Amino acid sequence: MKGFRVGLWFLIILCCLPGLQAPGWAEEQDDAVLALTLGELIRNVIDRNPAVGEARLQYLISRGEAEAEWGAFEPQLVAHYDHARLREENTALQVLARGGQPVFEEENGVYGLSIEGRSISNGTYRIGCSLSKMENTLVTDPEYESFFGISAEQPLLKGLTRGAPLAGVRAARQDRFVAFHNYRKQLMQTISTAEAAYWSLAFAQEQYRMRAESVEIALKLVEDNRERVRAGKMTDLDLMEAEAELAIRVAQQADAEQNLLDSMTQVKLLLSDPEISEKMKLRAADPLEYTSAGDLTEEEERQFSVKWALRAQPDYMIRWEELRRELIVLGYQMDQRLPELNLKASYGFNGLGLSPRESFEQTGSRDYPSWSVGVEMRIALLSGIREKRTLEAARLKKQLAELRLKAMDYEIVNSIETLVQRVATLRERIQSARKVTGYRKRLLEVELSRLEAGKSTTRLIYEAEEELTRAREWELESIVRYREALMQLAYFRGSVLLDKGLESMQGDQVELCEELLQGPD
Repeated sequence: MKGFRVGLWFLIILCCLPGLQAPGWAEEQDDAVLALTLGELIRNVIDRNPAVGEARLQYLISRGEAEAEWGAFEPQLVAHYDHARLREENTALQVLARGGQPVFEEENGVYGLSIEGRSISNGTYRIGCSLSKMENTLVTDPEYESFFGISAEQPLLKGLTRGAPLAGVRAARQDRFVAFHNYRKQLMQTISTAEAAYWSLAFAQEQYRMRAESVEIALKLVEDNRERVRAGKMTDLDLMEAEAELAIRVAQQADAEQNLLDSMTQVKLLLSDPEISEKMKLRAADPLEYTSAGDLTEEEERQFSVKWALRAQPDYMIRWEELRRELIVLGYQMDQRLPELNLKASYGFNGLGLSPRESFEQTGSRDYPSWSVGVEMRIALLSGIREKRTLEAARLKKQLAELRLKAMDYEIVNSIETLVQRVATLRERIQSARKVTGYRKRLLEVELSRLEAGKSTTRLIYEAEEELTRAREWELESIVRYREALMQLAYFRGSVLLDKGLESMQGDQVELCEELLQGPD
């Protein structure tokens, strides 16, 4: 009996040591158990999570649309051909002017080739040539009329001021920035959720391990008590008490197993991997341990987090880019309230001949130039109802964007303040939990020594073992809460991706790693 108690003592001490594998499913060498590190989980979730894929595609779409806006300034080659035929009866005056012919017939073919486009200053231009073939009843041979020149129209008021020529390009660029930070936000949220699920799984594993070992300890104590009853050293009532404690621990193990299965299901949902079957069991390979967040004081951590958040926090950056976009739209709408005043000009050379070649040779001689310069103004008679109301709406949208930015600034600063305090509190809680765990472990050792000397009871052993298990669970739960607080702080600071090596800071610009922009193969 003494040897059995000594073995029981060592078993209990070993069961209370952290980092040991559970004697249940986690130790099985089975293809149905998949061990995952945190890095592997994050990589798989990024590759397979549909929300991340959708956000990435939205960013790629907005990036393509922003680049497409420059196409408005791309020159175009325009070619055209027009054919016209006229047959009409001449008036008396026309009969005299047209050599006495009662009917006038004309057939023309016009060929044109030009380069047309829009300039950065929002003006339009056209450089090209045209050739007209004219046949009518007044001439015996067809005549060819040609023209080569340039024409342009340039806004002087509306369409030129307050960045209006590039408003579309600039607004599309801001939309691209918004989509970019939305993608970063989705990545951060997904990674934070995955990490929280991973440590919940690690905690559930440890909890199940401790409860399974507690059941084994209770089984050995029940066997020990049965031997005592047979030897007449213990009553049946004491044995019933030991069996009741065993039943309680079996129920606790069942609850821990269900919690473990729920945690595994949550991780499977995040993975969205069809190759992982319903019966496959997942195991967190990384140990649930306390790691210090750094050597910064609370005030230094607070200042650093706020400063970094104003450069990289996705929610704040989205509000900032939205405000810049509304400022662009406001400037454009203010430009649209101006009168339309356009400068028009053209310059070119004419040619006429009995063949196309002869006509173009005359054009090239520059003997028959033509030019024109003019100004055109358009003013709305009713003060521009549409433009006025649109401008009022743009001003309100700008005010709304400013309010949203201020609200986000306030939320981030206060959230960082709260989280920094929470991290510090949880750090102290972990230290306290470790002291309690050490004390409970020492108390159990004492009770085991007293049991071996015949001065303790199984009830006290059960109580000491249960208190040690609760202290250890409290310590592990505190570590999980501590890691969750660190993740939340990293999110509000905007450094989740930076901490994982998935982005870098180039000056004041955040740049994602290339594989995140390309997506999974």
